[in-house]
Order: sequence, then structure tokens, then C-alpha cells
Amino acid sequence: MSQVVATEVEIQAGAIRLAGVLRVPAGSGSRPGLVLTGPFTGVKEQVVGHYAAALAAAGLVTLAFDHRNFGASDGTVRQHEDSAGKLEDLRHATSYLTAHDRVDDGRLGCVGICLGGGYALRHAAFDPWIRALAIVAGAFNDPRAMQRGMGVETYRQAMIGFAQHDQQQFATGQVEYVAAVSDDPDTEAVMSGAEPFASYGTARSATPGWVNQVTRLSIRELLTFDAAMAACATDPTCPFYSGGDPRKAFNTLMASLTVKPLKVGARELGTGLAELGVISVLYEGTDGRHRLTDALAHAALGDGGPLLGLSDGYAGRRKDGSYNNELEAHYAINCIEVRNRPSPDAARRKIKNLGSLGLFDTADLMLTLPCAFWPAPPVRQNRTINGTGAPTILIVGNAGDPVTPIENAEALKNALGRSVLLRWEGDGHTVVGRGVACIDDAVTAYLVGLKAPAPNTSCPA
Repeated sequence: MSQVVATEVEIQAGAIRLAGVLRVPAGSGSRPGLVLTGPFTGVKEQVVGHYAAALAAAGLVTLAFDHRNFGASDGTVRQHEDSAGKLEDLRHATSYLTAHDRVDDGRLGCVGICLGGGYALRHAAFDPWIRALAIVAGAFNDPRAMQRGMGVETYRQAMIGFAQHDQQQFATGQVEYVAAVSDDPDTEAVMSGAEPFASYGTARSATPGWVNQVTRLSIRELLTFDAAMAACATDPTCPFYSGGDPRKAFNTLMASLTVKPLKVGARELGTGLAELGVISVLYEGTDGRHRLTDALAHAALGDGGPLLGLSDGYAGRRKDGSYNNELEAHYAINCIEVRNRPSPDAARRKIKNLGSLGLFDTADLMLTLPCAFWPAPPVRQNRTINGTGAPTILIVGNAGDPVTPIENAEALKNALGRSVLLRWEGDGHTVVGRGVACIDDAVTAYLVGLKAPAPNTSCPA
């Protein structure tokens, strides 16, 4: 084990002074450097200090420091968790290491413990100085998971409550605090229970720099900080990044789900349900892409919950596991009218060859399979559609509609004759009521006063 020289240092993070401890192995020559970030409310004398001391004794230069608002570091609102500020702290701490003459700036790493694991992950994803990442018992906060766990309405009401606290704090200058830990069930604490209290509230980790309180608004930071997925979107090490080739990443994910579905509680996410989840978001166009990319990235990391949730929304699955009759109605209509309805034998052959199906064939099979066994025969009708005798009929079509293509809207206009096509140059399925003023104003004028827009009217996306 190396002899270590520990020195108290100051790091300037913009206008904020951060207090840290730099540990340098004795001797000469450059060494790899590590910046450390630790648990919620933790200070440099606690967990990060122990890891920093052990790693320095192993021959690495380490920097443990107090994040802004905590311990010996500056910060206007004391004991306030500042997610964006903590990431800025890590950037400046990393820059401090790069400038040290005993640090090899080509061999820098970041260590994150507990909540610091999420910050370390995000920092490493964006800071090119960081070449190695180590996470211990990491907490990867995800606002989507928080919302699912709390329920959408509960999450929404919590955000409203925090906004009101923020407004009150701004108006009065008074900061509201709650306990960081408590083993008393009657005491409000961010981390309640015997385990966190034993870790922080007893002599085990007592230190003058640690205070058992945090701002109430710190809870909002915890509920809204996106540790893993935001980093994954731009990080080449993310499993769904796949060298910038999303098609390859998607195909790899779907192939893996065919071989080994993901466990989601007592259920499984296989290729069919995954593809159904993707299809559901295509209805939304660009409005739903962030939900789709997040769900796919989660699945690539082994969490099939978000993608299964999208599939359940499309299939009408309720929280109790029952389903509404939306898909049944779909079958009742389509199985009567569908062309080239598969025979029972053809359906059985497809089921036996699930592993060789092409892209979205599995979802297509799920949506059409019941038609192979539908008891009523298909009804084939030759229909002539026209608008004879009707006032001008308004048709609205999306240029990028993946469900009912714009060509269908144009064909309907030609068939009706006395009609006007109002075209939107965006994507997604349907557009009326989605906040596109050009479309909504024209449709309202038509419905209220039968005033159709001029022929060939096009609204920009």
C-alpha cells in the first residue's frame, strides 16, 4: 500500500467555492486520477472519503469534495440538492484533476456511490476526460419510473405542491426543511426507516460537516433528475446507441426478445408485445418519439416495463389485468372486411416459425391471427363512394401518417368529388385537436359555418 499525502483543497466552480480533500500517493511520476461523488446529503468525510482513502492507498490520485450547499462548500440555500449544480461541480472537479502535475489526464475516472452513481454515470457520458467509470450501489433516478410508481395524478399533484413551495420561498425568503433521515414513523423524513437512520443518524457516520436536514424542494430534484436515460441518448457506451445505428440496435433488441423475453414482474415482454408498443407510439408522430426512445433504451438495459406499458396502452389493458373491448371491436370489424384473411393452417405454420418472422411480422400476426379462426365468413362488397348531393366535404390528412397514409386521403378526395383536402405536413395519426392552429381553425370554421378552406391548403408542421 502506498503512503498517501492528504491535502485540503478548494475548487472554484463558477462563483461557488467547493471544499475538497486531494489524496496523492507519495513519490514521483503521474498517476491515474479519480473524482468521487457520493450519497444523498453525504459529505467528504463520510462514504466518499473512505473510498477515496482506500483508492489512494492503492496508488491512485483521488479527489473527494463537498457538493455545493453541503458540508464546507459554498452555496446560498444550505442543504439543498441541486442536480444541475452537482453535475457542474463534477465538471470543475475533473478539470482540477486534469491540471494537477501528479495526474495523468489520459487516465481519469469517476466513482459514484449510491445517489452519486447516477450523477457519475451522467457525468461520464458527457465529459470526454472521463475514461473509466465505477459505480457502487448506484441509484439511477428516472422521472418516468417515479411517475409510474407514484401514479400519474399523484406525481402531478406533487409537482404542483413543489411549485407552490417554490413560489412561497421566492416571496418570503423562508426555506422549508425536512429531516434527511429518521427512524421515527411520526417524523417526516426524505429517507425514513431504520436502515438509513443507522447509516447517517448514529455515531457510525457522525461528522461535524453533516446536517440531518434537507430542503423540501430537494425532493423535487430527486423526482425529476434523469440519471441514466438522458445520458444513454448521447453516450456511445449505451447498449441502444449501437454506434449511432438505431436500426441495428432495434433489430438486435428484437432478436434478443425472440430468444429470451424480458421478465416484467410476473409477465414477459417478447417480440410481439414489444413491436405492438412501438406501433402504438407511431400514432403520435414526433410527439411520442421521446417516449419510444426511452422505452427502447430501457429495454436494451434489461428493463422491459416502459415498452410493455406502451403495448398495454395500445391493447387496452387495465391495471387489474383485464382488457377493454377495443381490440375485440377491431377483430369484429376487420375480420369481416379484411382481404386475404389467413387460413387456420397458414396461421399455424406462422406460429411454428416465429423465429424466422420479419420486422413487425410478429405484431401483425397478433393483430390478424384471430381472423384465421373467426366464425363468420368475410363479406366482400363492391362499393362506390361519392359525394353526390352533399355540401363540400372536408378531408384532413397527414403527410407522415403511418396508419392511414396521405395517399388514402387523396384517393378519398378524388372518389367523393365534391370535397377539399386539408393537408398537414407533419407526422403521426390524426392532427385535429393536437394544437396545430392552422388545422384547428380551419376545421372549426367548417364545423360551425360549413366554410371549407381553399383547395390545396397545406399547413406546415
